[in-house]
Amino acid sequence: MNANIPDLSSEGTLRHRAAASVPSPPAATEAPQPPPSAATTEGGSTFMDALFSSLFQPGLNPPLHNLMNFTFYALFVSLAALIFLTSGNVHVIALLTIAVGLWASVNWFLAELKKLPVSTFQVQTAPPESQSEEPQEQKTKS
Repeated sequence: MNANIPDLSSEGTLRHRAAASVPSPPAATEAPQPPPSAATTEGGSTFMDALFSSLFQPGLNPPLHNLMNFTFYALFVSLAALIFLTSGNVHVIALLTIAVGLWASVNWFLAELKKLPVSTFQVQTAPPESQSEEPQEQKTKS
């Protein structure tokens, strides 16, 4: 006998016999854990968390540098595909040359920035407003 044969109950509703034979799921004692993300690092934080927190730190930050490099690599692949699809269009070749030059110059600048001592990255603060306004008041009195 087929388990999916409809069955009319005494209330006049349509039920399937297969639905009665399906066991109910066991009661969960713990909250379900989300599946591990591909972007999760060893420390438990995601790449995006590390990238966002690195935006507010002075100096060269590896997550931001890696993201910049991967973005340039995607640009290089796109332009190389365009060169192939356009049969070597001179304009696309020029764009690829400019992109490679920009990538090389930015990486050179970041390498030079890495050589600087950490003390050069400290933020300078302005003097409090009360000190900066006093000389102006004295000038107006004299």
